[in-house]
Amino acid sequence: MFSTFQSVAYTGASIQQLYDIWSKKIEISNLRLNKDDFTEMALDLALYQHPKSQEILQTAKNALDNPDKLERFNFLLPSVSQDASVKSDFMESLKLEKNRSKEAWTASALNNINHPLHENYALKKLRESLDLLDEIQKTGDIFFPKRWLSSTIGNHTSEEAYLIMQDYLDVNPN
Repeated sequence: MFSTFQSVAYTGASIQQLYDIWSKKIEISNLRLNKDDFTEMALDLALYQHPKSQEILQTAKNALDNPDKLERFNFLLPSVSQDASVKSDFMESLKLEKNRSKEAWTASALNNINHPLHENYALKKLRESLDLLDEIQKTGDIFFPKRWLSSTIGNHTSEEAYLIMQDYLDVNPN
């Protein structure tokens, strides 16, 4: 139930409650959260554009003592940035195979970038994401193309996204 709350707590009182849980101002009886849960909450709060996002992310980063988890966190940071140029640079970096080597991380980052709250930005990058699909099929794991699509076009429901997808399919009928 908490996971569902966390996934929709991006406005009004709910984002404040999520922040209060993350900052341990509120403790919920029988809700057992580990370090990874707090890291994910921090990323979500930044994704939801909490006013204290930078402070939250820095605190979360400082709490990481596992090098692999820190590397993942740093990889995901651009995807929750409020700066469009940071996101654009990240998306540009994904054109290089080596920057997509951790496919689960890449899918998580793309889910952040294509989150419904950031649809206006994401629509600008959607065609580029679709244009990379052939490359993704050639260089990634057998299941990565589906994850790529789920994390990009799969997060969109607008007419504009549909038209972008339809244009892609018209140009790439196979």
